[in-house]
Amino acid sequence: MALLVLATIVSLANRADVIEMVQIENAGLISAPVAPTDASKQPKDADILPFVAQSRSFTKAVGFNADTLDEDTDVTESCGFLKHPCLAVVGSCLLSTSTETVEGKVTLGSNTCQCFSKGYTDVIHVDSNPELQMRCSYPCLESIRAMFASYVLSKNGPSGEKAWCPATFANLADHVFGSRNDVVPSDSDSDALEVQPLDDPKVMRAGEALLEYMNLMRRVNCPIRATEQGPPKILYAKYGMVADQRGQYRLEIEYDGSVYAARVAHLPRASQLADPSLASSDPHNYLGRFRVMRVSPQVCADGMASQLASSEFKARSINQQQLSWTAQHKAAHDGKVIPDFGLGLMKPSLAEKVAKTVKLSTAGFQPPASYDARDHREKESKCLSYDILDQGSCGSCYAFASGTAYSARMCKMTDRKWNMVASSQELMDCGNGCDGGWPLSLYERIADERSARIVENFCDPYTQVKETCGGYCSNGNSYTGLQGTALIVGDQTPDGIKQMQLELMQNGPGVVVFDVYDDFYSYKSGVYTKSAKAQKVGGHAVVLVGWGRENGVDYWLVQNSWGKSSGDEGMWKVRKGSNECGIETYGMIVMKPETPSKCSSVTCANAGRYLKDCTCMCRGGWTGPSCETCSLSCKNGGVAAADCSKCICPSGFSGLECDGGIKASPLASCQGETTLSFSYSYTGGAQPPTQKSFVGLYSISETKSMSFVAAQYLCSSQYNSNSNGGLCPASGQISFKTQLPAGEYKVALMSYKPPNEFGQDGYPVEVAAGDVISNISSLSSDMCTATELKRVEQLNDPIARLSAKIAALQAAEAKTQELMNSRLDAAEAVLSQMAAAGATEPVPELSISGMSSSHPVLWATGAQQEVCYVVPPSLNLNPKALVLYEGDGSSGNYYPDGLQGAGFSSPVPDSAEGCVNVVLSEGLPDGASYTLKLQKQWTPVFATIAFSIGKAAVSFKGYQYSSTTLQLTIGWSVTSSLAQPKDTVKVWNSAGNLVTWFFTSCACQTQPGTATSAQGQKVIEISKQDAVLGGYKLGLFPGGGDVKVAVGDQWIDWKAIGW
Repeated sequence: MALLVLATIVSLANRADVIEMVQIENAGLISAPVAPTDASKQPKDADILPFVAQSRSFTKAVGFNADTLDEDTDVTESCGFLKHPCLAVVGSCLLSTSTETVEGKVTLGSNTCQCFSKGYTDVIHVDSNPELQMRCSYPCLESIRAMFASYVLSKNGPSGEKAWCPATFANLADHVFGSRNDVVPSDSDSDALEVQPLDDPKVMRAGEALLEYMNLMRRVNCPIRATEQGPPKILYAKYGMVADQRGQYRLEIEYDGSVYAARVAHLPRASQLADPSLASSDPHNYLGRFRVMRVSPQVCADGMASQLASSEFKARSINQQQLSWTAQHKAAHDGKVIPDFGLGLMKPSLAEKVAKTVKLSTAGFQPPASYDARDHREKESKCLSYDILDQGSCGSCYAFASGTAYSARMCKMTDRKWNMVASSQELMDCGNGCDGGWPLSLYERIADERSARIVENFCDPYTQVKETCGGYCSNGNSYTGLQGTALIVGDQTPDGIKQMQLELMQNGPGVVVFDVYDDFYSYKSGVYTKSAKAQKVGGHAVVLVGWGRENGVDYWLVQNSWGKSSGDEGMWKVRKGSNECGIETYGMIVMKPETPSKCSSVTCANAGRYLKDCTCMCRGGWTGPSCETCSLSCKNGGVAAADCSKCICPSGFSGLECDGGIKASPLASCQGETTLSFSYSYTGGAQPPTQKSFVGLYSISETKSMSFVAAQYLCSSQYNSNSNGGLCPASGQISFKTQLPAGEYKVALMSYKPPNEFGQDGYPVEVAAGDVISNISSLSSDMCTATELKRVEQLNDPIARLSAKIAALQAAEAKTQELMNSRLDAAEAVLSQMAAAGATEPVPELSISGMSSSHPVLWATGAQQEVCYVVPPSLNLNPKALVLYEGDGSSGNYYPDGLQGAGFSSPVPDSAEGCVNVVLSEGLPDGASYTLKLQKQWTPVFATIAFSIGKAAVSFKGYQYSSTTLQLTIGWSVTSSLAQPKDTVKVWNSAGNLVTWFFTSCACQTQPGTATSAQGQKVIEISKQDAVLGGYKLGLFPGGGDVKVAVGDQWIDWKAIGW
């Protein structure tokens, strides 16, 4: 197995040049630069000839052939006419200050690195031309360094001394290129490239190749678009070696007013081509010597597709403004343009927004300093709605935000029983797909129109393509919202902000919307405020989950839907109280879930999912009818996590149950030469590492992946995706020897990241805790006994160290829990105080005076009837009206003015409760069922009541009389479907006394008949002796109750009777 060679990665293991760095500064190199060779005094061939033999001698000594060197070591290109003089002088210095041991190792002297600084500062004299002054350029010295460093690496191996002289070249670069070398640090970059000075000639050549390529693409594909002339405007540059020994540049360049990111590979000499057809447009053959691997945005793109979402240059520019937040260009966002991050908000007019906004009473409400709806007590399950989702490039933010807020509210309202994740796919299917939408309209379709429902994510997974609304799966539940609760709470006013906070605390998260600016994509941490010159790119919807204060700046805490690689692991803090980007203009959009009444006797523990048949679908490693048994069987010494979501594995192992991993031995040794052995086996859910991954030995405190003491590839020095899918074999072993001075070390597996769609590949910059295989101790000679070796071996055993790892995890969780408890205590105290002060709202209600609850009928008498209503103040929107619908109100005819005096033409009073007198409009079909809704036009619906409309009549049909007796014939009629056996007719005289009464079903006063009598007649007699002159009145009372639904007035001709 060949030792690992990473010829372009700087290792700081050799510190000999640190002393020399001080010498350079003391020599005045930084403050008093010396100009390089005067270009007007070019040497002649005779001046160069004396250096050729010594130059070739050095080239041969370090194992290179000058005719076949790549750019980084091609001194012909880097040094030009100074090739032989610089190789001779600097090379001779390097060889004379270093020695080769009998074992074939190269040892550097304390002044070896000074050879490079002297090559730049000291004049190279030529005896035949004393006036000629030659000095080596920085690019030339870089090439010589690469040659010599590769030679030393080949002799010493990765664990040996290195010859990169990083401090020397850092000081030289600062001197040569000045502040232009002050670029964004590379500590977060994942491709292990080195930051380069922007005006380094090599960078400029790569930039010129990129410029030629972009001009060519425009001339061919979009000839009407402008091209760029002159030197490239390079904004950022990194360089490193990638696959096939290509030196690759990562460049950001300004072109036609926009910023482009590119990967440009310098081809090995054997791969370089010359294209005669491009001789006029590309006279330097840049396109033959370089290959543009990727350019983003596309060269001919326009609009938003021509704007990078983030870049190193943009992040640096933002951070220079010293705002309340930190910008960062993330590797996962490299090459992505603004449309790659879905927006999709369609806002209504402000007038429409005002019409949908309710006003909450904040009297006595003092919000706590901070609040986070994600908080939970120690024994409570986490609400799954707070897992970060990714909408991709689809404009479906309205669906994601609406579904996440609904799921969070359902979790809160049911004390985590219904811990579900709403399907964003179903919501966009029932909305406007990827073309954007308005969250409140979606909520109204669910709660008020009942034309859409919510299903769980597993039932309708996300595809980024609009499908048919109503995609319910066979055993999945569907959910809806309470009528009248799709509303907007709050606004940008101080009291409106308090209303948003109150609603969030009482009922859970809601949706907020705002304008997105082009710097929003660069957010990493802190409190976001738009930066200078930021440009608006669209509108977005996110979930409001909390608030707080950081470094004196108040913020809203929002949950985005761009994946965990965006923002602060998917979360943003946006300035609160200043209406930043309009985040408070539209308040908080909410809907109260209608909590399921089913499965009341079933418990699905540990965030288990309830299916339609009330069985449990368990999550993670939980199993059993109630998801109470952890089924994880952790292998290789792993321990199941408390939430049974995974096994916590010993160092070096991975997989759901720690199925596989890598072991190192020995874990303790005596100082001196040590053979380290590694065996690996990956089974089950543990996937083997990628080819080209390596095992590195590091000092215990080292964090940089390339600053290893020794290293070796795990299985292959090359990556081949066609061989085993680019993975190492499932099992194997390697070993290598290295010198270990006494001290503490660690070994880590650094996984190679193969090229992605943008051509990015390489290794992580940092050695993360999850990369570490084990610790290794090298004991000094006086301490190295068998007993001590055994004791230290046991201490370093990954399984023994796992308990410390678990303790650390538990300590971190306890600290987080303590913070959550503190916020929860503060929030609960505020809510309890409000409840004690009677700050609870009434339940929505609609009632009709005199209507029987057991036999609800509204009688069309033509007279006024009283309807009373109650609306919680927090839901009270105006104008509101009483609207009559046929049936249950979900479909069919409706009558906006079916009740005269309270329809849309004459709304009910604005107050949250009251009574109105109404009259049923004529012509309404009787006997049918109706639903009366108190609503805003057309939504939301505040309250409903169901009943039937009935018609009834009672009258005197005729009379006969004698001198002593009056016989009256009384007739009645009732809607047949509404007639009851106890329907009663009553007769009063003009004094108001009841003269007689009878049941219509039997025309008697005994027991009512078993059948009903929807119409009929009865004759009654009145004695003159008992009569009260002035006439008689009739009344019909359904069911014998107290409500008179029909009246018959007197019509008797008393003079004709002669009484």
